Amino acid sequence: MTKTKDISTSPGLLKQTEESNATPYLTKDQTIENLKLADIKQFKGGFSFVDGTEAFLPVIINTPKGNYCIDGYKKIKQARKNGEMEINCNVYKIEEHSEIELMLRTLAGRSKPTAGRARYPELILGVKKATKLLKAKKVNIKSFNHGGARKGADFNDNQENNINVLLSKRLGRSVDTVRKQHKFSQDVDDTTLKTLAKKDKELDGKGSDAKRPSKSFFEKVQTSKNDFIDRLNAEENGKDEEKKLSDKDKITLISEKVLEAFDQYSKGSKITAFSGEEEKPAEKTNTYENFTKCLKKVQEIQTLTGNDKARTMMECAEELMVTAKECGKKDKIIKVPEFPAREYSPLSLNYYTSCDHGCVYCYNNRWKEKNSSPVKQPKPAARKDVLKLIREDAQRMKFLGINDKQVMLSFWGDPYCCEEKNLNLTTEVLEILLQNKIPTAILTKGGTGCLKDLELFKKFGKGIKVGATLTFTGDKHSKYFEPDAALPQDRFDALEKLHKAGVKTWISMEPVIDVNQSLEIIEITNKYVDQYMLGKLNHNKVETLVNGKFAFNNKPNFKNFLHEAVKKLRLYNNDFYVKEALRKCDPTFKLEDHETDMDHLTLKKFK
Repeated sequence: MTKTKDISTSPGLLKQTEESNATPYLTKDQTIENLKLADIKQFKGGFSFVDGTEAFLPVIINTPKGNYCIDGYKKIKQARKNGEMEINCNVYKIEEHSEIELMLRTLAGRSKPTAGRARYPELILGVKKATKLLKAKKVNIKSFNHGGARKGADFNDNQENNINVLLSKRLGRSVDTVRKQHKFSQDVDDTTLKTLAKKDKELDGKGSDAKRPSKSFFEKVQTSKNDFIDRLNAEENGKDEEKKLSDKDKITLISEKVLEAFDQYSKGSKITAFSGEEEKPAEKTNTYENFTKCLKKVQEIQTLTGNDKARTMMECAEELMVTAKECGKKDKIIKVPEFPAREYSPLSLNYYTSCDHGCVYCYNNRWKEKNSSPVKQPKPAARKDVLKLIREDAQRMKFLGINDKQVMLSFWGDPYCCEEKNLNLTTEVLEILLQNKIPTAILTKGGTGCLKDLELFKKFGKGIKVGATLTFTGDKHSKYFEPDAALPQDRFDALEKLHKAGVKTWISMEPVIDVNQSLEIIEITNKYVDQYMLGKLNHNKVETLVNGKFAFNNKPNFKNFLHEAVKKLRLYNNDFYVKEALRKCDPTFKLEDHETDMDHLTLKKFK
């Protein structure tokens, strides 16, 4: 049995603090141990998620009433089917049994997430069920307060406010988000939210451009839904009592409208479900095609001379500008990434459908298969019409004079994944970006595999930087955590050769799993690496990732890593940026303005 000294810091499972000593629901002890299968019960008051658990061990809460599995029960069922008697589990002990506490921990594990993914409609349903239970039970809401990633507002004498504050703290969401989720959930039935969660899962293979039932969808329809409810209530007020819709019938009607609205939203159509308007058929125009024709016309004009050239340019200019702006309104493949990915680059370009490195700490839950260990993702392939889309986007950016922002390759796959040597896709992408003078940042775990494009890098001059993600210095840990990525020494060799060739180099130090090895990376590379991006471990817990296979000297002390890494990089005079998540580990630590400016390391206008 491996026993940990510190308690997990996820929203549902937190260290004991002086503020919350009174609650009997804090984690008093955490262990990774073998439990008898016969002693494990499934917590049936939780939630059914469309995605399986992504925790490598079943999550067990030990209470005076027994061992309750709140996530990963399929692993237990499979072990029983295989005839096993025991199973390795992540066990959290609390002093008193509470159905509410078990329910909150189940939801918190998927909201952070620590045990796996919860689709946004599932979070809305979770907030709905949790609120209903907390209102029904005569409990002290404050006794379930464990703190959390975000403190939220203070408790007061208003029960509904206190429930929102509690869920905010436990689920790591803002109070305003929880309040909006609860408000939306009151108007729709559970079946609708479950249906939307399934639809979200069905879209997993459709790429990043797919319209999902995400937070943005629910916020988009909230106002029109409320207006529809107001009109419905006004109509009902004028009817006889026997002809009025029951509350249940109203919810059924609104739920049908929500599903209809999502169908329109997912197709990119105007949402008219709540207004009753008939949607006008979209005009069949291809603005990108028009834009390309205009560019071709400009190229033809260059062969003219004198008055003919001037007159033809005037005729073409207005049409060209209109079509370019139309293209700017369309969904693009070169996009502004969401935070925290935005800390890496103002623009991103994802052209592979997946990654084949199999990293166990991979943040992208969409690619992870159910109950896999380590993660195995689908074989990378080129996105549909990707080169055509990139070329159109790059031409548009150049024409409009917005080709001075750095594009990063990439967040959704490795530019030098194993398939790149067969597809040569990154080489073609780089040629397009070079032709349109777009500054480019590359991040890869492909090691010396990137050197196939060295001559192309040189043509960029100062318009490119090539970096590597580095987490370990030794092969043992790298082979486990990053089984199909290049080994650390191969990545070191690539960076050194790039530097000697005059190519700007950088390192992403994220995730940090073993602080000592991360600091050693700085010692090894500081002479041939120009820039460092400092982060932490955000999406997993070390004890979950290592699954008992490795015994690190201690859990990551991110505060210590922040202090020591900054000290070393300042000493060696290396440029660096500290990500927001790492800065929060010690808000009092003094950093220079440029060390917290997320655009400080980005490449400027192409030279």
